[in-house]
Amino acid sequence: LVIYGTAVGATLAATLLRLAIAPFVGSAVPFVTYFAAAIMLAWYCGFGSAAVSVFLSVIPAWYYVLRGTVSLSGRSEMATIIGFAATTLAVSFLIDSQRQTLVRAKSAESAQAAIARENAHLLQQSHTVQERLHEANEDLKRANGDLELFAYSASHDLQEPVRNITLLAQRLEGHWTEGLRNQDAELLSHIIKAAERMNALLEDLRTYAQATTAENSLACDVDSSRVLAKVLESMRGTIENSNATVTSGNLPAIV
Repeated sequence: LVIYGTAVGATLAATLLRLAIAPFVGSAVPFVTYFAAAIMLAWYCGFGSAAVSVFLSVIPAWYYVLRGTVSLSGRSEMATIIGFAATTLAVSFLIDSQRQTLVRAKSAESAQAAIARENAHLLQQSHTVQERLHEANEDLKRANGDLELFAYSASHDLQEPVRNITLLAQRLEGHWTEGLRNQDAELLSHIIKAAERMNALLEDLRTYAQATTAENSLACDVDSSRVLAKVLESMRGTIENSNATVTSGNLPAIV
């Protein structure tokens, strides 16, 4: 509807303008206003609107312009109209093609500009993320270093009192073996075993802290069943007080 309405309006305006200049130009350039209207429609509205205007121009051009100002035979009038229509359509088509090319070029330029802006934004975000990641890595390195130092120091400092407990319990066991009752001897044995396990845990903690910074360290296989047995032994008191039962199947060896 917009195309048809624009074409009708342009044709009406071209007819009125041609009638207005008729007293000055007479029969010269009878289709000049219609040609100009079609060219403008082709540039601003496209070839479709220009083509509609050309076909609509035939009627008023023949009735008001050719018959009123030019004395020609019917065949000459028809040739003049066909020549006008063919020429105007060809020029309108070329102009519309040029317009579409320019529109595509502008669209491509706008798209490239948008892509360039987006790339610049992404690049800026990438730099920001890299800076934050670098800062986070530095903070993590410092935290890991502090944690490793704490674990190493704590395990090293705690081993000394654990050794003293083990040593004293072993001396008690050696001096009072004959005078101890079976229950007391068993309790003393548990104390020694608990101290030995504590010493082993501290030694493992220090080894673990050192392993995080060791380069080219070789991994070894660990028997999961043996680990579980040691854990259950160290937690035997808690398990008995809770009236709990721990069961397991065959556990694999893991690295």
